[in-house]
Amino acid sequence: MRTVSAVAHRSRLFVAVIDVPAGDHAEETSFWGAATGRPMRELDSPEFHGARLGDHFALLVHRLGG
Repeated sequence: MRTVSAVAHRSRLFVAVIDVPAGDHAEETSFWGAATGRPMRELDSPEFHGARLGDHFALLVHRLGG
């Protein structure tokens, strides 16, 4: 019987993106800001709000449509 001890691949999750309909964007942004305890700031594009949740992870709320 052969045992594999080496890790063939490692992945790291850096960002989670939550897509929401345009009509729900403000409510979702407020929810996730409260849930994480971090302000969800508008980024370079107004359809994205986000926050860093530590040194190696971020959360984005993405407004879909118009």
